[in-house]
Amino acid sequence: MLKNRFAFYKQNLHFFFSSKHFQYLLIFMIIIAMYGTFVLTIWNNSRLEYFDAYLAIFNNRTFILFLLILSLLTTVIVNQNTIHNEFYAIRFHHKKIFLKEYIIQIILINIILYFMLLIIILIGLNIFCSHGLGIHEMYPYNINNVVYSSFFTIKNAIILLCIAVMNGLVLTLFSRIFVIIINCIYYVSIFFASPTLILGELKLNLIDNLTIQSYSSFFNDIFFSILYILLLIFAIFIMKIICEEHMRQV
Repeated sequence: MLKNRFAFYKQNLHFFFSSKHFQYLLIFMIIIAMYGTFVLTIWNNSRLEYFDAYLAIFNNRTFILFLLILSLLTTVIVNQNTIHNEFYAIRFHHKKIFLKEYIIQIILINIILYFMLLIIILIGLNIFCSHGLGIHEMYPYNINNVVYSSFFTIKNAIILLCIAVMNGLVLTLFSRIFVIIINCIYYVSIFFASPTLILGELKLNLIDNLTIQSYSSFFNDIFFSILYILLLIFAIFIMKIICEEHMRQV
């Protein structure tokens, strides 16, 4: 059973990564990486060291916008390859299992592309950042920037995956054009968003949770990041129930 599931996922991943859609996404990822490693670090500040440059890239709102667009496009393609694929409909007769497999596909492909982009950026930083690693403490956390960079990367990956799953679920309810337009409107609005606080240091704006924010301690940064992620997971759970009910009626 497990072997069959592994073979099934492997077949789907092979289908995705051998398609023209992936080639276009790869070109887009290279453009994003070039923007991050060259424009944000070399062009704007030629003296940035390795880990400072890394955080400067992933903390940039325009770069985050590109990440969100990449995630959206990937999820739209996965939606097209699964929800509108007769093979899936035949293999998974039960709507609940069908939806579960659809979500797994979104998570697998998005996380692979995220870390592919990360590798491309790291290669670019190895080429362009020749001023040392620049390991130092992150004020006011009293931890070095290597530890913070690792935490920041994992946190953003999880948040972006949650957003991808949410978009995937919405795509089962509404047309792709509608979902893309709503996302684009929201992405433009993040450049003008002001911090929203609730329960002390908890930030509700997506852009606040995808950029570096100042908390009273590193523990609070971790705690409120986990709390925000749990809120996203709860929203996904509610959306999944709505989608299951919708699919039963279709």
